[in-house]
Amino acid sequence: MGRKPAFNKEEAIQGALRAFWIHGYDKTSLEDLLGAMGIKTSSFYNTFQSKEALFFEVLQYYRQSLGSQRLNYLRDKDLSAREALLKYFDHLVYHSDRTGYPSGCFMMKTAANLSDPDSTVGREVTIAITNLRKGFEVALQRGIQSKELRKDLNVEESAKLLMTAAYGLSVLLRTKTSKKELLSTAHALIDMLTSKL
Repeated sequence: MGRKPAFNKEEAIQGALRAFWIHGYDKTSLEDLLGAMGIKTSSFYNTFQSKEALFFEVLQYYRQSLGSQRLNYLRDKDLSAREALLKYFDHLVYHSDRTGYPSGCFMMKTAANLSDPDSTVGREVTIAITNLRKGFEVALQRGIQSKELRKDLNVEESAKLLMTAAYGLSVLLRTKTSKKELLSTAHALIDMLTSKL
């Protein structure tokens, strides 16, 4: 049985998440990670073994926290399609004000900075983003079934459009563009998709 780490592992993972989020997976150095996690090199290797292994722990943590919160909005059967989409984009735009994490989506930032999309990390990121697209599809299908959305709505293409919007917002959130303005843009897209005209 391994020794218990002489540091708070969850806090260390949270620090690693911030580092990966800011720099991207490829550009995050060991020095960046040690500084963000507040641990020494020996503790890093004794506990996490490698940067890649740490990233998978960070990815799992993200999926169970911020990532799952947004996906849960899309999958929540008690929310209309419009309500689910509004909550998703509100969380995407404003979560950094509430959590202290960087703006935008961690997975999309990671995808944008990967040098090899076919790497093990790249494949995991692709899976996570595919799950998000499926989440959008679930919300849209729910809207069609409840007759909130028009029945001829192309769910697959609309989900891709929402993915593109989320990706664009994630990028623009790292600029000085007003969050209120960005959320207004997302609302306009949602209005267009949920219109029955």
